[in-house]
Amino acid sequence: MSSTAIKSIGDRIIHRRTDGLLHITITQGIKREHFWMLSAWLAGWVFLEGVLIWSWAHESADSGGDNLAYGLYSVFWFFFFMRIGKVWLWRERGVEEIRVSQEGLQVSMLMGDKGKHGDYYALNAASPCERIRIDPTKFMQAFDRAFWSMGGGTVRFKARGRWVQFGKQLEDRDADALLRLIQSERKALRSHSAAQA
Repeated sequence: MSSTAIKSIGDRIIHRRTDGLLHITITQGIKREHFWMLSAWLAGWVFLEGVLIWSWAHESADSGGDNLAYGLYSVFWFFFFMRIGKVWLWRERGVEEIRVSQEGLQVSMLMGDKGKHGDYYALNAASPCERIRIDPTKFMQAFDRAFWSMGGGTVRFKARGRWVQFGKQLEDRDADALLRLIQSERKALRSHSAAQA
């Protein structure tokens, strides 16, 4: 089995070639201080719910209307707990894996060893990869770049009638380098296929 050394692009991307397969891994780690702020936010959110449960359990039985208010608040709390918790897990254990081979292009979003392995998109059926340019003056695009968000992709291609994005929250120079790497690999694979035909 022939394999090349592991190489990196920036701080978050590593790649290697093994027997006709380009394997790219993008980690989702953030700066230590941002991770601690996210952890403090999650802990504070859980503490707040604990205080409210304690308060609700110790109040008098004649405050029936409070039960409805607490129930509605709990739905709101649970929704944001799931959002914050998902981002915390993504930052702690999340990776994007991209594989480029003769079979096609595969994009997977994984939390440690678990997650969704993406479908293979045939190279001739997928559009060429392109950069997603971020406009910092647009609120939602700026929000997607924040550390408390799972973020949006910086590279995409179209296959089977939908856009497939990857490279969440990469710096521009890293996203450009990733795009060049994938484009050169696709070109080499097409040349290899044409030479074998």
